[in-house]
Amino acid sequence: SIKNFYYKDIDNGLATYASYLTNSRDKDLEGYFANSILSNNLNTTNTITDFLEIFLKKNKFSNIYSFNSRMNLYRPILRICEKYKLKFNNLEASFDDPKLRIQNLGDSIVTDADKMPILIRNYWKKKSKIKREKIINKYYSETRNWRKALENPTSYLAKQKKDLLPDTWDVNKYNMVFFVSSEDEYETIEKRNFKPIFKNQLECVKEICKIIRNKKNFNLWIRMHPNLGKVKWDYSKNFNTHNFFSENVNIIEPDSEVSTYAL
Repeated sequence: SIKNFYYKDIDNGLATYASYLTNSRDKDLEGYFANSILSNNLNTTNTITDFLEIFLKKNKFSNIYSFNSRMNLYRPILRICEKYKLKFNNLEASFDDPKLRIQNLGDSIVTDADKMPILIRNYWKKKSKIKREKIINKYYSETRNWRKALENPTSYLAKQKKDLLPDTWDVNKYNMVFFVSSEDEYETIEKRNFKPIFKNQLECVKEICKIIRNKKNFNLWIRMHPNLGKVKWDYSKNFNTHNFFSENVNIIEPDSEVSTYAL
């Protein structure tokens, strides 16, 4: 219900939920104070909306800048600027080792399924063929350099050992790897025509376990994302041996030195 809450035609509920998730990673609102924090944050967002609607209607600006408009304190600025057709500049930071780059997404946010593809296409069209090749080559050469951080100064791979596989890895068996992603990072993306087969990743893995339960020549390796190391909520914590009834299922913990690239 919080994700679908609109105030004066503004998606304040989704913005409030995004702010709560960023600070807590509590995707399913299990936290003791979840409801009260969301309620207070939503009240703040609605109050800001009321103020900005009056303020931006009375005062004229040629350009308005904000940072990361996904959050509850900034979403109303973006939406009201859209409403009054004011030029809005949403700034986002991205790490491009060794530099921190600031991107201007205009009146879009990074999770906008309609506007972001247009921005990307327009950006790509402006590049010459030679420039495009340089961008592509740079990206893949840095990806190949497994210790190179593409987005974050602290690489998730920094604690992993190059080419290291689990001790019980058996090359004579059919090895499958399920890479568990951080589900909370996708919760505030508006999904259009989204009809998932499974409710979540856990349900998906359980189904795979059923399929391979009696297949002794199969091994399933569940690689937990390093970003889930400090997440203690159920959607991460439930990836444990008690929830999987097959002997040929192995869990690789977030802080394991096993190499994701080697897998």
